[in-house]
Amino acid sequence: MFSKFMAVSVLLTVLLVPIASTAAEDTPEARREAVEKYLAIMPLPEMLREMTEEIAKQIPEEQRPHFFDVMNNKIDIPKIEAAAKESLARHLTLAELNHLIAYMEAPEGKSAMKKMKYYMADVMPTMQGEIRRVLAENPPPKPTEN
Repeated sequence: MFSKFMAVSVLLTVLLVPIASTAAEDTPEARREAVEKYLAIMPLPEMLREMTEEIAKQIPEEQRPHFFDVMNNKIDIPKIEAAAKESLARHLTLAELNHLIAYMEAPEGKSAMKKMKYYMADVMPTMQGEIRRVLAENPPPKPTEN
């Protein structure tokens, strides 16, 4: 009887300890650590640089030097990184961050992310055009005089 109990105890320990050790507690600190790991895989400055290069292709050539100067020298990248870190840690659970990291480390994730700059460059002009159109067609109401 005792040996059966011991065998079952050992078996349960062997089976359950790995599960318990991989299920980290979803704490703000754990999320911040996961966000740091994610951004090490997908560095924001690199993403912004690649996006800038793709968007620049749609800007008239004579305006590109100014565009590159502004995008490369005037944007406060640490400010954007801080906002990204805070937002990712606030809106994604630890499990979601870990799955995102696992995806980004997989060959398919790496390949997909390399293509995102092209997607953004394709979609951004249409999005900006639609925003300009809608704002032009729907100006704010004029203040009424009392």
